[in-house]
Amino acid sequence: IVELSERKRLNVAMGNEVRFWPRITMVKRLVEEGQLGRIYYAEGDYLNPVVSRRLPEMRWLQRFAGIPAARGCKGSWQPHMNSPGLHALDTIRWILGGERMADVRCHNFGPLAKSERDPKKGDGMAALFTGEFGTVVKIHVNYNPIRAHLNYHAFYGTKGTFESDRVDEFAGPYLFLDSLEHQSHMMKVPLQMYGVENPASHGHEFMDEILPNDFIFSVLEKRPPLVNAREAARSCAATITAQESAWAGAKIMKIPQF
Repeated sequence: IVELSERKRLNVAMGNEVRFWPRITMVKRLVEEGQLGRIYYAEGDYLNPVVSRRLPEMRWLQRFAGIPAARGCKGSWQPHMNSPGLHALDTIRWILGGERMADVRCHNFGPLAKSERDPKKGDGMAALFTGEFGTVVKIHVNYNPIRAHLNYHAFYGTKGTFESDRVDEFAGPYLFLDSLEHQSHMMKVPLQMYGVENPASHGHEFMDEILPNDFIFSVLEKRPPLVNAREAARSCAATITAQESAWAGAKIMKIPQF
């Protein structure tokens, strides 16, 4: 896709709306302004209990796609590192200014619930990536956690820390800044401070507003879109390699560079 799009000068965009969630744009601004210092470690979790307790939106989507809503369905909702893990890793790379991942070691949890699906694929994975500038990134994906749905991001820097809420993903995040004198506890950021009008929203409305408009204007203005093919490949190559590492018994693997 990268070679073809660049040779024929075709615009290709990956639709990861998570980059434009309010809390993500907030921490990206903090990183760009240097308020967190050098980021040396980041975490991303995508936990979705679709195997044991299918959520209403998942059941609706299955009916729409004609997929049987049975947990034994062989092809349904495999938690590949290259699916929900891509959401988390691409978002972290975006905040890190596009840092490419150099290598990865990924563990496969195997089946966490009885089903007819391929046990090799498992119900969850955890990966540890090393970035080209030394940043360590942990990604945990799980389709059978015994908990509620969670999108979680955390960034640890030499001047501050940002953590989203682990209990309520719709709540405001937490900050600790070395620049704030006498701060002794994690500071809860009010929702209004990072632009959330509807707390009970994953933020998919930003995909409807930003990515399609950017893609259209990238064609009209003859420029690459925000998440172009090469940038998308840098995230996809990392999560595909992580998935292969998990299936190879957590072998450390080099990630192809784009």
